[in-house]
Amino acid sequence: MADPHQTLSALTEGELKHLLVKVAGFALRRLGTRTGHSAEMHPEDLTQRALADTLAGKRRWNQDLHTIEEHLTATINSYISHYFDSLAAKSVSAVSDPEPYTTGQPSPEYILNKEELTHSIREAINDETDLLLRQTWHIFETEGWDLKKDSDHFCSRLGLDGTTGSADYQRFNRVRNRIRSITQNCAIDHMQRSAGAA
Repeated sequence: MADPHQTLSALTEGELKHLLVKVAGFALRRLGTRTGHSAEMHPEDLTQRALADTLAGKRRWNQDLHTIEEHLTATINSYISHYFDSLAAKSVSAVSDPEPYTTGQPSPEYILNKEELTHSIREAINDETDLLLRQTWHIFETEGWDLKKDSDHFCSRLGLDGTTGSADYQRFNRVRNRIRSITQNCAIDHMQRSAGAA
């Protein structure tokens, strides 16, 4: 097993910052509209937890199989999947008041940052000429379906043949990948600007 301490300490400050921004961007995309579902379901918190657990040896990194970025994103993916499969997440979903599960109200800065990022992504989506892409984003944003797991639902709503390998499915897959790319680019840009202002 690789020593994450050595690997991370060998990175320059800029390289480390770029790594953490990319990992947090992954967490943001993976959470989507579920960001903030509970106190620990925030991209920055998940990134810090993955890093801390890796450095503490709670999450072992196999350098022969994965880069440090792949390890951290897989760790975050595991946290998110485990949380949303848990009874805690289901009990949160059943509560009508959206705030009782949080340890405190989100800060005004956090709310503003989230709204700014969402606005940036929405603007970038609206600049796209592909009508299917804009329709897919609208369904994603208003209904909160998972772009990966709920492809059948999206295809049905969009009037596409959702059969794996079909022309419609491949078209939807291209749209889905484009949305991911736009979201990632906006998230990285937003986090870099936020870090620069700090």
